Amino acid sequence: MSTKELPKPPYTATNKPTEEYISYNGARFYTEFWVCIKTRSRIVWLHGFSEYSKVYVRIFDQLSQEGYEIFFFDQRGAGFTSPGKLKGLTDEFHTFDDLDYFLKKNIDEIANRDNKRLYLMGHSMGGGISLNYGVKGKYKDHLSGIAVTGPLILLHVSLKFVFS
Repeated sequence: MSTKELPKPPYTATNKPTEEYISYNGARFYTEFWVCIKTRSRIVWLHGFSEYSKVYVRIFDQLSQEGYEIFFFDQRGAGFTSPGKLKGLTDEFHTFDDLDYFLKKNIDEIANRDNKRLYLMGHSMGGGISLNYGVKGKYKDHLSGIAVTGPLILLHVSLKFVFS
């Protein structure tokens, strides 16, 4: 199949992110930064297990159009950060150390703004990491809030859900 015959993606973004590789602690992280004209706040977004940046194009494009800057990085062990044999290789220490590094980077970048609101958002595994960060994260006090979708968490056995 020639490139002329390739199907169009299901969604074409209005905005385009700035893509950059950032080296930290033995890994080369793929990052995206979605800018907007009038910024309401910045969001650092954590993806789910075995996901990567291109899963979120539509939501990042929409959020950036509504005034939310998005900083995203393919986590260690996933996406463009960890191709080939590096896929799936991570651990709890690196997960939170990497997140500390990228949160500090974003905290420093917005330090001189009038609007310093910074949110942590995560989906699935990224949601579980985000909730855990809110309890014991190094920079948790710098966050304006945490939002998650479908967090990968284990509920206490005493919780019973009834679906009718």
